[in-house]
Amino acid sequence: TRAEWHERVGDWLEQALPERPREQQAAIAHHFEQSSRYLGELGSAAAAADLGRRAAELFCSAATEAMHRDDVSLAADLAARALAVVPDADTAIRADLLILKCECALASGEVAAASAATAELTAIVGHGDPVGHLDAWAQCYAAQLVGLIDPDGLVTAVAAVTEAAQVFAAAGDGSGEAKAHQVRAGLLARLGRVAEAEASLDEALSAARSVDDRSRVTAILGAVPVAALVGPSSVSRAGGRCLDVVRLLRITSA
Repeated sequence: TRAEWHERVGDWLEQALPERPREQQAAIAHHFEQSSRYLGELGSAAAAADLGRRAAELFCSAATEAMHRDDVSLAADLAARALAVVPDADTAIRADLLILKCECALASGEVAAASAATAELTAIVGHGDPVGHLDAWAQCYAAQLVGLIDPDGLVTAVAAVTEAAQVFAAAGDGSGEAKAHQVRAGLLARLGRVAEAEASLDEALSAARSVDDRSRVTAILGAVPVAALVGPSSVSRAGGRCLDVVRLLRITSA
């Protein structure tokens, strides 16, 4: 009865709120999530999986919006809830959610969560890469992890993420290309090759702007002043870059 009522409330809310903000998406997803959980406990696997997919779609949408608002903690929680109700066999859906979870975990420095998500993403790649260019995303997150925990692997990671950037560029995926260049910049900075890191940040910014990926643009701009200040730029040039970033951030993100 509980499962049925949660599903009915979710259905009614979807029909009553066709244009719904993030908070309502998550609230509707909650009802499908609960219904899926109850049905799973009752042994109705097929029905539970269907409702789990409906919940995951809404959670994913809400999590993506939260990421765009730089609410990383909420996005991580919503992505985790989505992954909990999506069947393991739905690798394409899980891959999208894992990309989101990796992004959230790495943005907040949660190494353990990022490692687990990256490992599952890599495992999905090994079974056929059903969503295309998934391997490049997995390489990006694996390389970003190297930058946090494995200084001996930095050079190899730079090569891997450079290759990923080329894959994204060939596919016309500006967001992916921007991510790859952004990760590469971080790795190069760790190696002390700050001038190259600055160039990679410029490439990342160009790619992100080409697809109007505003959250990525903001993240990249946040790294530019550090590279300018510790790199080989003259004081006047570094100061000018920092002021440019401040102006851009005020315009784009208030």
